[in-house]
Amino acid sequence: VAMVSVISAGTLMYAVYVRKNDTLRIYKMCLLADIVIFGLVVAIRTHSNTPFGGLIAFGAVFAFWELLRKSPLKNQLNSVSQIRKLYAGFVALVTICSWLAIQFQSLVLQAFGETVDFNGRSEIWKYSWNGFLDRPILGWGWLSAWRSWVFMKRELWWTVEGVTWSHNAYLDVLLGGGVLAVVLFIAAVIWGTYRLVLTNSANPIESWSIAFIFFYLAMCTQESFIIGNHFLWMLFVAVLTSGTTIAKQPDQSLTA
Repeated sequence: VAMVSVISAGTLMYAVYVRKNDTLRIYKMCLLADIVIFGLVVAIRTHSNTPFGGLIAFGAVFAFWELLRKSPLKNQLNSVSQIRKLYAGFVALVTICSWLAIQFQSLVLQAFGETVDFNGRSEIWKYSWNGFLDRPILGWGWLSAWRSWVFMKRELWWTVEGVTWSHNAYLDVLLGGGVLAVVLFIAAVIWGTYRLVLTNSANPIESWSIAFIFFYLAMCTQESFIIGNHFLWMLFVAVLTSGTTIAKQPDQSLTA
C-alpha cells in the first residue's frame, strides 16, 4: 500500500512538474512530495525489501517509456503498429533482464542484505515446485493444494508446516492451475500491456500504467498477490484492461 502511494504520487508530481504554465504548480508538487516521503518512510519501517524491488522495476520501466516519448526516435514511429513492434522488443529486453537477475540472484540479493534462502522462502518454493510436477497440466485447484492432506503429507512436508501459500504468485498459479493457467496468465499480461503501449500523447500517466504492470509482476515474485480479494490484484486487472478502451480511440496524430 505504501509503495503504491509512492509510485502514484511520484508520477503525479512528475506530471505537474512538466506543466510549466500551472500557477499552483509549486504547491501541488510540495503536497505530492509529502505523500511520497510519507510512503517511503512507512515502506522502510516495514523492514521488507519486496516493495523496493517493485520500485526498481517500476522506475526502470517508467524511465524507459518516458525517455522514448521524449527522444528523436519517437518521431520516426509514425504508426501505432511500429510503436507496438518496439513493445515486442521491450518485452524481450525485460525477459532477458529477468533471466539475468535469476541467474545472478545471489549478487542481487546481497545488495538488499538478503541471502538466496529468502528468509526460508526457498524451501516453500521447492515444495510448491515439486507439487506442480506431480500435477503439471491442470494443477491441484486454486489454492487447494495447501489445504489438501495429500499435498501436505508429501516428502519433506515438515519444512512447510503451517504454510498456506507459496509466497510466490507464479508458483501458486502453477500449483493451482498447472501449465494451462500459466499460459492463460501470460497471454493476458502480453495482450493487456500490448494495448497500453504509448501513443504520441504527452500524458506521463500512460507510462505509469505500463510501469505499474511490471511493478506488480515484480512484487508477485515474493508474495501471492494473485488473489481475488486483494487490492493489488484488482488494481492490476483494472490497469491491464484499461487499454481496451484507449485502443478503440487511436491518436489522430499517428494516423494522419
